[in-house]
Amino acid sequence: MPRIARTRMPNQYARQYFREIKRRIDADTARVQQAFHEEIIPRILRYRRARSGPATNSRRLRINDELDEIRLILERLRELTEMQEFVTTVIELVAREFVDQVNAYSRANFRQQVVRVLGVDPTLSEPWLGSLLETFVQENVKLIKSIPRDYHDKIDTAVLQGVRRGDSTAEIGQRIAELGDVSERRGRFIARDQIGTIHGELTKRRQENAGLPRFRWSTSHDARVRDSHRHLDGKVYTWAEGARNDRGERIWPGTDYQCRCTAEVVLEDLLGEEEDDG
Repeated sequence: MPRIARTRMPNQYARQYFREIKRRIDADTARVQQAFHEEIIPRILRYRRARSGPATNSRRLRINDELDEIRLILERLRELTEMQEFVTTVIELVAREFVDQVNAYSRANFRQQVVRVLGVDPTLSEPWLGSLLETFVQENVKLIKSIPRDYHDKIDTAVLQGVRRGDSTAEIGQRIAELGDVSERRGRFIARDQIGTIHGELTKRRQENAGLPRFRWSTSHDARVRDSHRHLDGKVYTWAEGARNDRGERIWPGTDYQCRCTAEVVLEDLLGEEEDDG
C-alpha cells in the first residue's frame, strides 16, 4: 500500500507573522514610553503642584489645562499608531502575505499527498478558495488592529486614573510597561491561533473537495499537546461530525484555540477501499 506524506503545520509562517506584528507593537510602545517621559510626566508634576496650592480660579484653570493637555497627548499617540504602524492598508498586506503563504503550503502538501497516490491534482479547481482567503485576510486585519486599540484604551485608563489617584509617575510608568508586554503576548497568541485556524480550515475544505469524508486526527506529538486532544490522536472522524473536546464541543484540527493538530488523509478513503478494522 502506498505511503502518504504527513500533513504538517507550517509553524515557520506563524513565527514570521509574529515578528512582523511585534515590530509594529515595539514601535508603538516605544513612542508611548518616550511621550510619557518627555511630555506626560512634566504635565503630571505641574498638575500636582497646581493642586497643592490655594484653590483660586487661576489654579483651577491650570489644573484643567494640564489634564486636557495629557488627554490630547494620549489622543495624538492613538492617532499616530493608526496612521503609521497599524494603518489598515499596510496591515492588509501583512495579513494577506501570511494567508497566502499558509495557503500555498497547504495546497502543496495536499497535492503531494494525493498526486503521489492517484496521479491527479485535486487542487486544480477550487472555486471556493478566493472568498475563503479573503475572509481570513479581513479577520486577521481586525485581530491585528485590535492590539493597538486595546493597548491605547488601557494606556488612557492607566495614565488618567493614576493621575487622579495620586499614583507616582514610577507606578504609572510600570503599568505602561506591563501593558506593552500584554500587547506582545496578544500578538503571539494571534499568530499561533491563526496558523492553526487557517491551515485547519484549508485542509478540511481540500479533503472534502476531493471527496474524502473522513480524516485521522494527528497531534504534534510533543509535551505541549493538551490532554483533551491527546486522546484523539490516531483516531478517525468524519468531516461532517468532527471530534469532541473535553467541554463536549465539536472540534476539528486547528479549530480549538491555538490548536497545533492536523488532519491526516485516510488512505482507504483516498483509494476507495473499505478500512480494515483488524
